[in-house]
Amino acid sequence: MTWHDIEQATQALQQNYPQVASRIFRILLRDGELNAQQQAVAYMGLAKTVIDPAQQLAYLQRAASLDPQNEEINRALSDLMSRQLSDSQPVTTANRPVTKPLSDSTRGLPSFAPDPLNDTSLKLKPVDGRLPVPPIDVRTGAIFPNDPTPVPVSYPPNPLPHQRGTTNSLPYVVEHVQRSVGILGGKQSPGTGFFISSDGLIVTTHFVVGSAMRVEVALLDGQRLSGQVVRAFPDYDLALVRVHARVNSLPRFSNVAYLAENTPLLVASHQQDVLRTVCRPTRDAMSPKWFPTELNYLLDFGGAPIIDLNTQQVVGMMTRNAPRRDGFFVGLHMAVILQLAYRYVEQAQALVGHETYCPSCGAVSSASVYNAHYCPTCGAVYPYAQQRLRTPLNLSAFYDENAAPCSFCQSRVGTYQNRCLRCGKDLSSGGLKPPLMRR
Repeated sequence: MTWHDIEQATQALQQNYPQVASRIFRILLRDGELNAQQQAVAYMGLAKTVIDPAQQLAYLQRAASLDPQNEEINRALSDLMSRQLSDSQPVTTANRPVTKPLSDSTRGLPSFAPDPLNDTSLKLKPVDGRLPVPPIDVRTGAIFPNDPTPVPVSYPPNPLPHQRGTTNSLPYVVEHVQRSVGILGGKQSPGTGFFISSDGLIVTTHFVVGSAMRVEVALLDGQRLSGQVVRAFPDYDLALVRVHARVNSLPRFSNVAYLAENTPLLVASHQQDVLRTVCRPTRDAMSPKWFPTELNYLLDFGGAPIIDLNTQQVVGMMTRNAPRRDGFFVGLHMAVILQLAYRYVEQAQALVGHETYCPSCGAVSSASVYNAHYCPTCGAVYPYAQQRLRTPLNLSAFYDENAAPCSFCQSRVGTYQNRCLRCGKDLSSGGLKPPLMRR
């Protein structure tokens, strides 16, 4: 039966389901029912489910130690080591990739890959003279674990474009490390957040912020700052809040979207109290962006940093999301948070100070430049346009609508699968819907 399970994991790997394969291999290794040869095969399979060369090397070395006579394992180990030697050659002027330099507004963030989450083929951009680690893959949860400590900044970076000229006062200087901050005035209050950049970018949960556009941020020294919600990712239960502050010290962040089972964790809420838990072992299918805990209650509505007691690094953010089956709350990996924060920074740079935040879906756009009434992402009315007379505007370029009108209703709202989004008629068949097939 054990070989049958290994074959199932191998088939899942061949069908491009690395997460399923990794889960089966880990369960088999944890149960302790495999002999040395079977363990070697499982470790070799685990090496194929990750994209980090260091993790691949560790798995293959473990496999080779369990079954030294396995030619396939030895060949894979030799190929990997030869690739690492060729990749370790110094970058010269001839082979250095040509990239657009990032502005100073990104230097407040730890130097992680610029985007995102679903494309691991992006070219890396040098930040402050060094290459950031490649982006994580949310399908496998893997990321290259280079230096987990963010680059310390000895100068206050420039604020993001939307903050320029919004205030004449100097930023509030946060001298000491803020383990966490309080988030007040959101849809669910109180909540917790924490700084992730030296120019005042805070992360908290979207559940805490809700549809609010401004919140109050309470520091540990009692000072309260006005915070502006600048971006939200509801699918990740994540919201970004900006305050006019300069943060001199940041905690150490983990850039690995993986936690070993039973890792001791500390949840540091702003209520001057902490909760101790562990990364809970589970066999339930779970998205790699989450990790399970043993907490079924919190001191507030979420957003607290989760600290690994072994490495003293912030490994995630506590949320109030819980599977219906067990009711234990889950955390959001810090690596995912930093990737999404970097995505927002690049969006803000591209919009050059004209981004407009939609509290309904959390997206940003350049709607204020066009005086547009509706969010191009979700279609909600922007708050600034709710009390005005919303006259029709020709904004087909902004909303990416079709230039040619529908031949039936003359609408320019666009088409989907050759059907007008307004009248629903099929433009490819002269407006006649295909007849229903009767059995």
